[in-house]
Amino acid sequence: MDAKGACLPKATWCLSQTRLLLFCAFFIYLLPGCSKKVNRSPVDQARNERGQSASGESLMAKPPQHGFREYVKNPNLFREEIKELNGKEGGAEAPESAVAVHGPYEFVLHLYQRKGASGLTEPQLDYLTLYWLDAEVRNGGFSQYYFNSSGELAPYAVKAARSVGAPELAKIIQEANALFGKNGPDPDREKRMDQLSKIDLQTLGELDNRYYQCTENLSEILPRFVVNHPKDFK
Repeated sequence: MDAKGACLPKATWCLSQTRLLLFCAFFIYLLPGCSKKVNRSPVDQARNERGQSASGESLMAKPPQHGFREYVKNPNLFREEIKELNGKEGGAEAPESAVAVHGPYEFVLHLYQRKGASGLTEPQLDYLTLYWLDAEVRNGGFSQYYFNSSGELAPYAVKAARSVGAPELAKIIQEANALFGKNGPDPDREKRMDQLSKIDLQTLGELDNRYYQCTENLSEILPRFVVNHPKDFK
């Protein structure tokens, strides 16, 4: 047997061992506790598989049992599922002390979690309100914004948009808020979810499209707003 022929069994053995090692590594990765769970809230995963809402909703590892529109039209489905998951998993919200303060958003969010809206300056409240709104609407539309806890700041959104120099966005937000009646979306999430269940989602979808097409981009406006109000974001 020549040298080339003698090397073939050894090469075949090496290849089989490599495949075995790869298989074992993959199997270990799938074992419970060895892989990192992808935590998703039922609503956000049902909507777009993105994982987490802008405002830091409670995160769940279990996939949703229903689609997003079903949750919106029947909030009790969402309440029951969250109650069931929280009962089994004990909730998954990060403690306030875990918030890292290293940017304007984290800085204002930390203040809001400790003091509420009344503890923020007007620029801080304008910033947080629009940061949440823009992230939610671009992530899943106005319906996701109002459904999630970030919608608790919706009553401030029209004024905030005007304050940062986005009058066209302010008009769109005002029309969206008006769908909730003369008093607008309720700051209380439970009540707001019930309000949202009675609203035509197609109408909200049309407002989504107008929002996306608007030339006033908050991802550009808000950083300039922070620069122009340095004392409020230190």
